Amino acid sequence: MLSVRVADLSDSKEIFEWRNDETTRQMSHIDNIVDWDEHRNWFNSTLKSQSQFLLICHIEEASQKIAAVRFDLNKNIAIISINLSPSIRNKGWAMPCLKEAINYFTANFSSISIIEAEIKSMNLASIKTFESVGFTFDRENNEIRYYSFII
Repeated sequence: MLSVRVADLSDSKEIFEWRNDETTRQMSHIDNIVDWDEHRNWFNSTLKSQSQFLLICHIEEASQKIAAVRFDLNKNIAIISINLSPSIRNKGWAMPCLKEAINYFTANFSSISIIEAEIKSMNLASIKTFESVGFTFDRENNEIRYYSFII
């Protein structure tokens, strides 16, 4: 069964490894390799932040973490990003993970009325996933597609 929970310090290593995966970097807005100290500082500040909310999707039976979903908050809007574990790509987990993370998030942040996503135009898998959970295309600029989800 898929579950979602708030990230904690025990998730740092997996997220670091997923972030530096080659495919992940190709699909990210910032594609450089992140060193451990930079990641640790980012991760710790994210966990303490009032303007960011980081969730972990995991498969309970296998005790397997499969994705990190981050929400960057700005007034009544949240910008969402998802980073899948390379080991579960193309196995059908992205859509349910995204759905569950959005459900968890909206249950805890009633002041948010719009969730936005910014996806590289070449990232067809993410485009398909976000559209399948109800995100609608708004515009494209500099090879980034912008989507929104009205809560």
